[in-house]
Amino acid sequence: MIKGKIHRRAGLVLALLCLLAGCGGEEDAYAPYLEDLKPALLYWDALSQTYLEALEGVGDYLADPTPKTLAAARDGCAGASEAISALEVPASALTDEEEAAMGALDLDPTDYGAFFETLQYEKDTRLQALDDVLGRLEAAPVLDDVQAVFWELYTGFEQGERQLLQIGVNHLLCTVPPEALDPFRTDFLAGLALWDEGAIPWSSDRAALDELGEEVLAGMEDLSGRQAQKLGEIYAQALE
Repeated sequence: MIKGKIHRRAGLVLALLCLLAGCGGEEDAYAPYLEDLKPALLYWDALSQTYLEALEGVGDYLADPTPKTLAAARDGCAGASEAISALEVPASALTDEEEAAMGALDLDPTDYGAFFETLQYEKDTRLQALDDVLGRLEAAPVLDDVQAVFWELYTGFEQGERQLLQIGVNHLLCTVPPEALDPFRTDFLAGLALWDEGAIPWSSDRAALDELGEEVLAGMEDLSGRQAQKLGEIYAQALE
């Protein structure tokens, strides 16, 4: 048992020495992590895009409340719920050695692990939101004023969630050397529907990214407060 631990430790030390010495090229050291992130980011992209497209259909109905747009909104939300339910939540495929080597590569293992741990939650919250939207669509047009308030909240929050995801990925990878990072950004990240470096430029300054994340969160909190006030006004009028 002790001998096994020594062998594993020796293997890890050898791997770290190779990383520090540049064995196989520095970009090769980061390849397992970048490849490991791809299925999770593709999942996130499909989840967010499917959800937003369903919300767009609801917005079309609210802007033009006709039987046709109502039916399309219902079908869109039901289809999105089915598609999201079918998404398989990916798990990290890193080996123990790769996880242990993250610190030497300036990759935060806590942030990395938390990203994967929240994937099921992201799925569940969007499914719950779609279920709530569908419930109000079934009652349409009775609850259209309430639906409009939640539509603004859900749409705004989803845009904020996309920005927070982008900031988080940037924060995790900002010290990855260009020879490893640039192909990942241009060939993979740029192809994601949710990725927008025009809105959130790439940064190598983690403190600036932290500050930007706080600004996005503050905007989401402000939106939540405004929508809560609107709901309060609607309910107060209903009781008059």
